[in-house]
Amino acid sequence: MSTIINKIKNTEKIDFRKIYSKISNVEKAAFITVMVLGLLTHIFMFVNVLPNWDSMYNFKGDKIWIHMGRWFLNESQKLSSIVDIPWVIGMLSLVFIGITCAIIVNVLEIKKISSAIAISAIIVTFPVVTSTFSYMFLADGYMMGMMLSALAVFITKKYKRGYIVAGVILAFAIGIYQVNLGFAVLLSLLVIMLKVFNKDEDIVDNIKYAMRFVIMALIGMVLYFIILKVFIFILHRGLGSYQGADQGFSINKQSILNILTEFKNLPKVVTGGYDASFSSLILLLFVFAGIMLLYLIKLNKIYKDILKLILVLVALVSIPFITGFAYFISEGTAYHMVMRMSWSLLFVAIITLNEKISIKKGINNLLQQIVYSLPLVITWIIIWNFILVANISYLNMHQRYEKEYSLAVRVVDRLEMSEEYNPSTPVLFAGSPYTHNTPGNYSEYIGHVTGTDGNSIFFSDYHFNQFIKYYIGLNLNSVSDKKANEIMSSEEYKSMKSFPNKECIKKIDDVVVVKFS
Repeated sequence: MSTIINKIKNTEKIDFRKIYSKISNVEKAAFITVMVLGLLTHIFMFVNVLPNWDSMYNFKGDKIWIHMGRWFLNESQKLSSIVDIPWVIGMLSLVFIGITCAIIVNVLEIKKISSAIAISAIIVTFPVVTSTFSYMFLADGYMMGMMLSALAVFITKKYKRGYIVAGVILAFAIGIYQVNLGFAVLLSLLVIMLKVFNKDEDIVDNIKYAMRFVIMALIGMVLYFIILKVFIFILHRGLGSYQGADQGFSINKQSILNILTEFKNLPKVVTGGYDASFSSLILLLFVFAGIMLLYLIKLNKIYKDILKLILVLVALVSIPFITGFAYFISEGTAYHMVMRMSWSLLFVAIITLNEKISIKKGINNLLQQIVYSLPLVITWIIIWNFILVANISYLNMHQRYEKEYSLAVRVVDRLEMSEEYNPSTPVLFAGSPYTHNTPGNYSEYIGHVTGTDGNSIFFSDYHFNQFIKYYIGLNLNSVSDKKANEIMSSEEYKSMKSFPNKECIKKIDDVVVVKFS
């Protein structure tokens, strides 16, 4: 007991000012940028309830996600309670992103505050973050997962045998969301490449260093699958078919083609919409990256070491496969914007390259200042576009909610006035009031931002029922899918008029049917 008391007394002597002083100004700048710019960019989402088709009924996050392989997702959300409260979840998410960015500038050895600010700005405004916030009930968990994957890389880099602890941390990050594996591996690759470009170290040292990260990733993956199997066994639940979660790894020609197509579309997709001018800017930035990479190879005389040069080429070729690895799980994987956070590290790499060259070569005249500043200027123009995309996304979600609420009120009013309806009678909303994949009002800007685009969140009878339950306050009795299909196949249903016609409501086989289409 006395030992425990002494330990408690010792913890009271912790000098937090000393701990704070160990955090570099670059890391502080990275964190502060996330908190300030993140709040300015996403505040509209934080202070409103803007549902999409998944979040409209997920007000309580106390769920088991084993069927998706995400065995730690539920636990990762407990810090914000199990309730979907946008302001708390949003601010916690920014804290996790801020810590992630502080770790990134640390492991990439960023020296300039301007570079740290740009890196944080890219990540916190990236359309993936906007898309994730449209699923607000999951956001803090997903951002914690990204933070844990960055932390795993940090520990592996800092400690010679840190890959063991880091592998355990990575397993939990993957257990929150599997795409965190890609984020950790790509960040590791950037760290390894910085070592390769150090001409004072030979290829053997580089390979030994890289193996630490390889072992970390392997430990993370193996431990993730072991824990997943344990949960499946204990809970007697299997993996679902969503995004091929129930399929094993499969490397074939089609999956490779899918990955290459996905990567080829990056400049278009990452803009959020279909604005060709911003896609061109991103392509221009990648051209700059290629030139900077070639210049760094020349500057460090990498071309004289064939093995190092091969290592650099292998790293470059592997990037699309790291960012698109989910296609190896299922050829039919639909890559949503939420799954593309590793793409942000490509922009981080460009900023890092630019800084390394400017520090190594020095800036001695106005022309050099312009050349080195150009990639940063382009990056900030892209960041501004990301900020606009975020707020257009939230505007569309707001207008979409208002339209859906108005429609639900009209339908419920008609339903309750119908002689066919009474509170105990099952109700079927048949068809969709809109085609949910019809381009939204702002699709040209946000067409790729999953969760925010489109005119409707009513994909099915279930969605309409849930919206009426939570936003109108009427708890209707629903019908089974089998019963719904039987009714919708009947001639009586086919002869009905569609909403808003006065004959759109009819009782069929003891079920009140509201026909939309």
